[in-house]
Amino acid sequence: VVTKAKGSVKTPSESDIEMSGESSRSFEDIVKVMRMRVPGLRHIYNKFLKEKPQLNGTVTLKLLITSSGEVERIAVVSSTTGADDFDGEIKIALSRWKFAKVKSGSTTVVIPFTFSQEK
Repeated sequence: VVTKAKGSVKTPSESDIEMSGESSRSFEDIVKVMRMRVPGLRHIYNKFLKEKPQLNGTVTLKLLITSSGEVERIAVVSSTTGADDFDGEIKIALSRWKFAKVKSGSTTVVIPFTFSQEK
């Protein structure tokens, strides 16, 4: 019997996330969008697990979010997955995220996402 590995994505806690910038964006806004969108990251992870059953690790991304809520710039700060193609897919997924509009300023956010298999 082959059991299919199921991936899980640890939603970062407040202490994991670094926020900077001259913006009126709230931390709650970041967390709300993250909670809504993490299932999409889990879907990508599960897709990659089919080809790379040993895949796991943490991908840390740095996002520049404009006042309009768009992700203007995104970069992989560090990764322990050893899978550039996977990191790239996660980066593309986050680049499509939309945040609430704020009055002014851009926000830089550094967020680590930890991917592991459920036993």
